[in-house]
Amino acid sequence: MTKPVIIGGGWAGLAAAIELTHQGIPVTLIESAKSCGGRARRVSYRDTQFDNGQHLLIGAYHQTLRLLAICGVNLEQQIQRSPLHFTFYGDGREQRSIRLPRLPAPLHMAAGIVLARGMSWSTKMQLISASLKFLITGFRIKDDCSVEQLLQREGQQSSTIKALWEPLCIATLNTPTHLASAKIFLRVLRDAFTKSYKDSDTLLCRNDLSSLFVDPAIKFIRDHGGEVLNSTRVNAIEIDPGGIHRVVTDNTMIDATNIILATPPSQAALLLDPLTEQLPQLSKLVESLRQFGYQPIITLYLQYGETCRLPHPFVGFDGTLVQWLFDHSHFGRPGMMAAVISAEGEHSDRSREQIIQTVTGEISEHFADLGEPKQCWLIHEKRATFASTVDVDQIRPANLTPIPGLSLAGDYTATGYPATLEGALMSGIASTHEIIDYWNNCSEY
Repeated sequence: MTKPVIIGGGWAGLAAAIELTHQGIPVTLIESAKSCGGRARRVSYRDTQFDNGQHLLIGAYHQTLRLLAICGVNLEQQIQRSPLHFTFYGDGREQRSIRLPRLPAPLHMAAGIVLARGMSWSTKMQLISASLKFLITGFRIKDDCSVEQLLQREGQQSSTIKALWEPLCIATLNTPTHLASAKIFLRVLRDAFTKSYKDSDTLLCRNDLSSLFVDPAIKFIRDHGGEVLNSTRVNAIEIDPGGIHRVVTDNTMIDATNIILATPPSQAALLLDPLTEQLPQLSKLVESLRQFGYQPIITLYLQYGETCRLPHPFVGFDGTLVQWLFDHSHFGRPGMMAAVISAEGEHSDRSREQIIQTVTGEISEHFADLGEPKQCWLIHEKRATFASTVDVDQIRPANLTPIPGLSLAGDYTATGYPATLEGALMSGIASTHEIIDYWNNCSEY
């Protein structure tokens, strides 16, 4: 039998390859770039290595942890796990701090709010009131609306939204609250805060994301009879009403009876569009793939002196361009910090130089003892994630397509999650179900 072919070596494609390999089905994975990992991988610049964007994992990422275990990753060595602790700075000082205690969920969230420093009782009661209402309704709403509309409907004042809801929304959905889908936001809150206190833990990588997941995934695939082809561009998929035939690359043609298309939606549309005349059932799918909007993320890596250290692994900011600052010295890289600006905003029209100047100035204002950074590297992903806007679920496709043997994988598919690493892995796993069934049926004969 021909191997299933996976087009795209990001986290979704790797997840599909791991799941199939784990089921005893060797795969051929094709990636156009020199290295796999997509938007969550190690990059090298001027003799320095870092991720192409700062990512934060949480304990609710069960599929992430499962696949890491399958690949033989030692989680204790690779991940620093700790209870969720938000500390926000403004006006040059600590403004408020929330730490979740080790109590059964969701009591740990309620206790964290009650014991929070720097919050008025009015704000705390608003947060608890809304959280209780969400819990009673199962974190579901009938009709989607923006996160801002939902919170206003639940009596949350603008100061309360700014205190916690807005940072949570932007951090998880990478979409401003006035645009973000309340349905998706509630799904994230439900999974992170209502099942186990461990689900809300923060998981920080001690190394880069390639060391954590990408490299072990590739090794696992190859060690079990699979192929990983880098620097290989797919030019066409050949399909006719009788089924899938082959994948055409720059250098060769690869026979296939099962294909998982694990590329961003725009690239998936380019590969599928030439097939719509012969296979009109793909037309609606291609149309949906072209409707996605996107949101940016800016990550500014800053190398300070090796003795520089923040009081916490990461901190948030009020009233500044920079939203979060991660201190990598807490997990093995002295003096290296990552400043993050998520989603669109006032920074969208600023130059790289202006962003660097503003962010370093804001950090210096709050943490003067850091001094000036010795080096700066700015990564601006203009299409970092799909926009988790109101009713976006209406255009998110299922993993199975109208063509037998052709599946989609990617965080943009109908996972119910925003554009997170967990969502990407969930989609990759879901895209394999038809192939596993196909192989199991074939093995019976």
